[in-house]
Amino acid sequence: ATEEEILNQLLIDLRWSMKRLKDKHFTDEKSSNLWQNKSRATRWLGASLMADIYLWTEQYAECIAACNEVIGSGNFRLIAANLDIPEYENEKWYDIFGYGLTDESIFELFYNSNQKNDLIDWFNGTNEGGRYYIAPALMEEFEEYPRDMRGANRTYYMEDSWNGIWKYLGIQE
Repeated sequence: ATEEEILNQLLIDLRWSMKRLKDKHFTDEKSSNLWQNKSRATRWLGASLMADIYLWTEQYAECIAACNEVIGSGNFRLIAANLDIPEYENEKWYDIFGYGLTDESIFELFYNSNQKNDLIDWFNGTNEGGRYYIAPALMEEFEEYPRDMRGANRTYYMEDSWNGIWKYLGIQE
């Protein structure tokens, strides 16, 4: 099949799914199952995927509409930072990548303390492994806007001559 045929079929499948996907799986704020709202398919994941496909197919008005559906849901927000105070006194920006399941997240794979993986070793340059590093070009993009809280020592960190991806190393004890 051609790329166009595949993308069109994905949109057909997503439109069908959107009629069946839930907005949330759990609404009780005290439920221990709230993680499922971020780690199971929801209507917002479907709309986000549609927006991405619309970009690939240059259907920009449809992309904007799908994005506005997610934004207008009221279920998501950017984690704020007050850049005039020390970074660790800010709203917990590190929860976005380190602990996860924040209001910024539309969908993510969830790992609790019982679900181990070796990703930390892939990103840790001080142990065996350290196969993945942040590209200098990406660091330059972040540093172009120095007050962006997602830059150095947040999304990535710089130690000596090694540039690591903070997501998996930032919560190491």
